[in-house]
Amino acid sequence: SQVNHTIIHAGDEQTLFDEACRIAIEFGKFKVAWIGKIDDENKKINLTAQCGMLPEDAALFSNCHYGVNGPTDIVVTKGRYYVSNNAVDDPILLTLRPIIASRGWHSYATFPIKRGGKVIATFNLFAEEVNLFNKELIELLEEPCASISFTLDVFEKERLRIQAKEETKHREFRLKQAQGSAHFGSWELNFSTGIAKWSEEACLIYGLPANDSEHTYLDWLSFIHPEDLP
Repeated sequence: SQVNHTIIHAGDEQTLFDEACRIAIEFGKFKVAWIGKIDDENKKINLTAQCGMLPEDAALFSNCHYGVNGPTDIVVTKGRYYVSNNAVDDPILLTLRPIIASRGWHSYATFPIKRGGKVIATFNLFAEEVNLFNKELIELLEEPCASISFTLDVFEKERLRIQAKEETKHREFRLKQAQGSAHFGSWELNFSTGIAKWSEEACLIYGLPANDSEHTYLDWLSFIHPEDLP
């Protein structure tokens, strides 16, 4: 519920990630929550947001390699969560055993965060309790991760929309430059209405204000010399 509330107000990816980690600690009562962005080409994960982690621990998860068949690799390749309810004795978490044991983290879970159907980050949770992650809790935690993934898709669509808008504006500007340099105009005709939209340069060629750009075919004929009308 808190994550869904955050989604409504979060305007960017980093805010969403930061708040998700805070909520996991404040409301979920986990010991540590962190999100790592995936670089699957180089098999690296980079700490992007966290809550409850000591500074010296954070360094261990910053731009670090993840092993084949490790929890991150399982999430990335299979697109599903990984859970360990006895993290200290889990052979898959062998490289993390010293820090897990010293911090008293006994249960661990990592969930995929996706964009466009591809895993781009993992949501990681550590807890002090043994055997914490049962079926009900796993299903409950999958919901906010799915909501975060959906929101990332929305952010991406908005980014692409703005990018496309900027590219269109740039193309229109370049077209305007080209027409101005060549003193060459153009128009687009809507056959259903019979109204043409003239380019700014076309208006200037005909001695019209640049904002007077919509004309009918008959309007255009009125500019033609009578001897040329046939």
